[in-house]
Amino acid sequence: MDDGTLAESIARAMDCDDTGLVAFLPYILQDFFEIGSSAESILEIVRENTTNHRELKVLDLGCGKGAVLLKIAETLGCRCRGIDGIPEFVTEAARRAKEKGLKHCSFTAGDLREEIKYLEKQDVAILG
Repeated sequence: MDDGTLAESIARAMDCDDTGLVAFLPYILQDFFEIGSSAESILEIVRENTTNHRELKVLDLGCGKGAVLLKIAETLGCRCRGIDGIPEFVTEAARRAKEKGLKHCSFTAGDLREEIKYLEKQDVAILG
């Protein structure tokens, strides 16, 4: 099955038919930090359904600006990795992680459909 280009995939995820808008998402969403799921809600789901929180490896697919992952890393102290197809979002997430001193939290720009092929086992995967 051909899932199309990264821009087509991002457009579908944003419920958008026009891939031309994808290039403008960093501008359109510049004032928003939490773009998708509620960071607090996802944190509670992870906390309630896992143990040994400091040992967890958490992966956020389509992490946006990192709101969910940063909340989890800050609260639980676990190792976190985020992947997003919009480099500007990843840059913002990495900047915020650095500001908060979260050395165990990293972000990668790229096509998550490709990036996940090269990752080691994760304990939690988020696709919000």
